[in-house]
Amino acid sequence: MIDVDAVKQWVLDFVEMPHPDFNGKPICPFAKTARKLGKVNFIEFKDEWPDEEIANQILAMDLSKHDMTLLVCSKDRWSEEQTFRTALKYEKLGVENNILLEHSHPDTPWMMGNLNTVYQHNIIIWLQNFEQAALSVIALKKTNYYELFDMETEFYSEKDFDTRVSIYRKEMLEKYNEE
Repeated sequence: MIDVDAVKQWVLDFVEMPHPDFNGKPICPFAKTARKLGKVNFIEFKDEWPDEEIANQILAMDLSKHDMTLLVCSKDRWSEEQTFRTALKYEKLGVENNILLEHSHPDTPWMMGNLNTVYQHNIIIWLQNFEQAALSVIALKKTNYYELFDMETEFYSEKDFDTRVSIYRKEMLEKYNEE
């Protein structure tokens, strides 16, 4: 089942809200402003759509209107591995179009500090204006935001988001025996 309204509510109630594990800060400090400015687009990624529709959504994304588009997919559309491989397949097209493509699957925890930030009811492919994402990272580096991730493991000792994503991709590629 795909419930875009439930994802929107999760963003309001979880992503935008101050959280004790984030020293009273929201998980994403930019989410509320982006939503209020209408810069976030939520799309129900219908079960009958072919995977290639991701490419169509990348090419159709109007970066002058939206900083982010969330493609909300059925939880059972792909396995954890298939979700990773599908996102990887379209990543280059995203880069060519100034779009950062990321994904989350309910079976793949995305830990930020001690908190799992993955929405548990749907797979989400998010397309983000790459330039906007880079500016956000630069802005956050000027604050103590990344200090919240200073854990003892190798993954969390890296405070830079790009490094964390690179480590995640490397781990997933190793897990699925890719080179």
